[in-house]
Amino acid sequence: NFKLKNELPIWDFFPSQKKALENGLVSTTNSMALQMPTSSGKTSVCEIAIFNHIKSEPEKKILFLVPYRALASELKYGLCLNLSKLGLTSKVIYGGNISEQEESDSIENVNLVISTPEKLMAIQNVSNKIFEYFSTIICDEGHLLDQDERGLNYELLISRIKSFNNEKKRFLFLSAIIPNIKEIN
Repeated sequence: NFKLKNELPIWDFFPSQKKALENGLVSTTNSMALQMPTSSGKTSVCEIAIFNHIKSEPEKKILFLVPYRALASELKYGLCLNLSKLGLTSKVIYGGNISEQEESDSIENVNLVISTPEKLMAIQNVSNKIFEYFSTIICDEGHLLDQDERGLNYELLISRIKSFNNEKKRFLFLSAIIPNIKEIN
């Protein structure tokens, strides 16, 4: 079902992106923290990791957590559009007037979900099975875990996901700055 015939994407890598790929971003199932400067292509290498993950495990879904609505919207018109050209489906959820149950039901039919922590916690309150869908969780702006305001919701959600059914999940923390994370597994 993947569309790779006519419009193959062309990726040209920065040295930091090459290093991320060489260090196992797509070849390992271990959790990782990826620190790269702002605008250096963290999302682009994640695009490759997402495609590779869905290609190798099409029944699994990926959750891309973003701390802000604006960032979710930006990914909707960038990352999601690029992945749709490759035959992957995505859903962006944050705020809004759609019921959490409706959004929970719609997640079953996509490969990638992009969400704010607050929205996903609201959905989890009406559908505890939501975390069953995801085998990989990408946490954008991972340095916010170390901040009081946004970090608490982010950290609470990650703890909920990690403890759900004791299933091993892969976490990718993307950051321009590495927070004080002692252990990410």
